[in-house]
Amino acid sequence: MNPFDILKAHYNSEDSLDEPEGFEIEEEGEWIQDGKYQYTTTILKHIESGRCFELYFTRSGSYHSDYYYDVPEVGREVKKVTRMVEQTVWEKV
Repeated sequence: MNPFDILKAHYNSEDSLDEPEGFEIEEEGEWIQDGKYQYTTTILKHIESGRCFELYFTRSGSYHSDYYYDVPEVGREVKKVTRMVEQTVWEKV
């Protein structure tokens, strides 16, 4: 089965927010506050194929009480890319 289909099936049928068997967290983002909601992006890696996928998590509530998590949205396949940025500046002589 395609890793993307495995992720979709897992998060549409499970109450768990954990990654499904055969996947590992490659990178976990920071929670960003947006009013009473927070959101983050996590990258999961399919161990067997090495393919990576974005997951979007949202939650509401408070650290003073409980958070209520929505079903994660499975995003697109992604790959890590390193980019070099060239910058031109003026320096004193």
